[in-house]
Amino acid sequence: MIAIQQSVEKKRREKGRMSATMLGIVLLSLTACQPGPDNVETRRIAVTILPQKDIVQRIAGKGFHVDVLVPPGFNPATYAPAPKQVRRMGSSLVWFRIGRLPVELAWMDRIRSVNPHLNVVDTAEGVDWLAPNGRDTHEVAGVDPHIWLSPRLMRIQAQHVRNALVRLDAGQSETYQRNYRQLATEIAATDKQIREILADLSCRDFLAFHPSWAYFAREYGLNQIAIEVDGKSPAPGDLSRVIAMARTKGLHTVFVQPQFDTAAAEVVAQAIDGRVVVLDPLAADWAENLISTARKLRAAQEVSLR
Repeated sequence: MIAIQQSVEKKRREKGRMSATMLGIVLLSLTACQPGPDNVETRRIAVTILPQKDIVQRIAGKGFHVDVLVPPGFNPATYAPAPKQVRRMGSSLVWFRIGRLPVELAWMDRIRSVNPHLNVVDTAEGVDWLAPNGRDTHEVAGVDPHIWLSPRLMRIQAQHVRNALVRLDAGQSETYQRNYRQLATEIAATDKQIREILADLSCRDFLAFHPSWAYFAREYGLNQIAIEVDGKSPAPGDLSRVIAMARTKGLHTVFVQPQFDTAAAEVVAQAIDGRVVVLDPLAADWAENLISTARKLRAAQEVSLR
């Protein structure tokens, strides 16, 4: 009898230890599934275009995942997001918009229908817009929207990102402030490097098929000559005028954007005995892309002077 009781007690203890172990496993599993502060599935931020992603991620930090509305290679004037993407955008903590891109205005209501209380921040508030020149397919509401191509204006946008994150997540305020200060220093360094690259150009003109670079040109004292007319490929008469102007100014490079057809640009390049070079205003690495743009503009002048 004593042996039987001891055996029963032993089994009870073993069963208790197994139950405790199983409970621990269950609790651990439940804890792992809980949406913690760094869970990217519950802390999502949305932006409209790729150049915003790195800037926003730098300020927000690793605790957030940044979704981009317009994928690489697509045109913000014509892109139509899939229903799944609309739902994901609507479920974000906040959407940082440029505020004047056609895709933003066209899809705003549908994205907000997923979440009527979605925080939408127009990062362009306080920006000194350029008036449309009548040749930009991205122009909406009377302005050229390519403000991210100016370091000075990008810093304004970064300030809006910082302020919004501080407001939405005050407990991490110092982190966002610190990240912004570091980013602002790097933006200033990018601006300085671009100015050094472009400082002594004897000719400040450049030929662009799609006129995306007006803010960049204004910032650095350049003159963008556009081939495109009212967002459309130029008629033969317009092409002739552009070709004549390029020859007069000694330009031998036509800058194109990878999101657009380049056939007309190649015609111009052939007519001026020149070449076609890609400048991508929607490249992901914002700082490196602007520095690369400055180098390509400088190289274009060196080709013209040969």
